[in-house]
Amino acid sequence: MYTDHQFMSNVQMGRPSKVCYGGAGFCSDDCNWNCCNMNSANKYLAGHGSCLTLVNINLCECEYSC
Repeated sequence: MYTDHQFMSNVQMGRPSKVCYGGAGFCSDDCNWNCCNMNSANKYLAGHGSCLTLVNINLCECEYSC
């Protein structure tokens, strides 16, 4: 348990958390939706990801609480 509230997350303090966005590379045949989701979870605490196609680029977009 934390002794100093400044190191506690918003969720732990009962505050609504904000959703932040980040990236985890590209999606492809080798790294599909499941791979993107796993990469996002490994990169960001409580992160999850999905593949997002912009023009002809398939990006792995991550969402996480911050």
